[in-house]
Amino acid sequence: MNEIAKGLPKTENHSGHRHELTLVPEGHGGGAFICCDCDEQGYGWAYQCLECGYEVHPKCVNPVRRDPDN
Repeated sequence: MNEIAKGLPKTENHSGHRHELTLVPEGHGGGAFICCDCDEQGYGWAYQCLECGYEVHPKCVNPVRRDPDN
């Protein structure tokens, strides 16, 4: 997954969440988690909301563009 993560955006806006999500590795906020999108367990790299703890698998992120004024 480390090689795959190198090609992923460092941050994403996900259609199912209002805050920006940050790509985090195991040991820095990643590790074992339950994906808030598919409800399946994940491990290692995740997109995590640093404001509220929302986490999703990188494969579950549905990117959306957000207006920076909102």
